[in-house]
Amino acid sequence: MGYLKAILLWLSLSGATFSQNKDSLACVRFLQRETTRLCRFEGRGFAGKGYQKAARYLYQRFHRMGYAVQVDTFRHTVRYVERASLRPVGGRPWKVGIDFWPHPSGPPIEGTYEVTLIPQRGKLWLLPDTLSLASAFPQALSHRVAGILRPVKKVTATYAEDPLPFALIDIAQPCTAGENLKIFIKVRHAEVENYNILAGRPGMQDSLWIVGAHYDHLGRVGQTVFWGANDNASGVAFMLLLAKRLREERLPYGVLFVAFGGEEAGLLGSYYFVGRHGMELTRLRGMLNFDLLGFGERGVAVVGAADQEGFWGMVVRHRPPELADIPHLLRPNAPNSDHYPFREKGYPALFFYLQGGPGYYHDPLDRPETLSWHGAYSLLRWIEALLKAD
Repeated sequence: MGYLKAILLWLSLSGATFSQNKDSLACVRFLQRETTRLCRFEGRGFAGKGYQKAARYLYQRFHRMGYAVQVDTFRHTVRYVERASLRPVGGRPWKVGIDFWPHPSGPPIEGTYEVTLIPQRGKLWLLPDTLSLASAFPQALSHRVAGILRPVKKVTATYAEDPLPFALIDIAQPCTAGENLKIFIKVRHAEVENYNILAGRPGMQDSLWIVGAHYDHLGRVGQTVFWGANDNASGVAFMLLLAKRLREERLPYGVLFVAFGGEEAGLLGSYYFVGRHGMELTRLRGMLNFDLLGFGERGVAVVGAADQEGFWGMVVRHRPPELADIPHLLRPNAPNSDHYPFREKGYPALFFYLQGGPGYYHDPLDRPETLSWHGAYSLLRWIEALLKAD
């Protein structure tokens, strides 16, 4: 009885109603369930074609909700790490994505290599803190090193852009000159077919909102899976929840939900969308992009709010009054998610993410069970109010 009284007191002090609390719990359960499902697709990357499995799932999910669904297919090349292992001779193996990350820009490499403090042919150059990577490249090339070891505080996995003639390995473990490292890195360069999943419904007026979230992540490297729960199964789950709640609403403007592919490889899906759908974009009221929504203890951040005064002013006017006390970080535009290609073409677009959590990002620790969903329901109510507003 004491526990129940405590809950009732908290609800009364917070201003929450029983119906709101019940709705909030149901929404969080939905977000947890969808995020877990999306993380089962092998990290939604290229190895194992997990991204294709996720795309099929999203097509079916929108279709079952009653939306008109279409698929935009595009092709591109990508370099990704298929397998990787690193072990100091006589020591324990390092964990890929946590202790080290081999950039897929480099070539495949296998063997035992000595670590040196100066660039030497066929060896691993331990980059000093005083030298930038850009400054090191000419020396690495002229001395024909086997690779560069770059010490970092936290390993961050990525895809590749331009190829390099030597290995580039970020390391978060101590390493010393004269040490020997046993390395195996298999990199694949492939042409792939990728997909944007579009699910839309008309409104009473001709203009439309675009609600977007990228579903791809870094996939599997050998037996290690980069789950991508916060980045960005959380944003896709949030988008699915919006679609579910709005499917029978009488909306003033149309809504097009877009699950973008290829974001991690360079915003490829959103660039393709903007290039293909120019006619539809003449009716665009605004683009709302959602990424990294699994936490929220430190508030909401909005990229593009600081340099789109008019658009942001319209969006924030529809924020429920009780949400005004949530901390807001208003940032200028930046090329860090799928809103950016829209902004480059002059369309109004914002990127929402929630701050907080332990900082797992582009590593195998970003798992569904780590997410708190602290701010998701508040943001959901805000975006619903915006999309329902005339």
